[in-house]
Amino acid sequence: MLTYKEFSRLYFRSIMNYIPRSIKHQAILLSEEGYTQPQIAEMLTISTASVSRAKRNFEVHGDIEPGREKSGPKPKLDPFSEDVCSI
Repeated sequence: MLTYKEFSRLYFRSIMNYIPRSIKHQAILLSEEGYTQPQIAEMLTISTASVSRAKRNFEVHGDIEPGREKSGPKPKLDPFSEDVCSI
């Protein structure tokens, strides 16, 4: 039977190339406890770049994942909607 560490290395990293929020959250907690980025990366089987990115996102955005910018053009109102909004 695979341990969680082996499972996460095989499944999350190679197949999905995705790191779950829980792992990123653990990285932040371990960082606050005083562990270095290489130690955290080894413990959680993620790259030091992923640890650094999660930490930077947490410091800049207040979350471990950055917010998404709205894409596409701004919605245009028809003449009736403009009249209603101006009231």
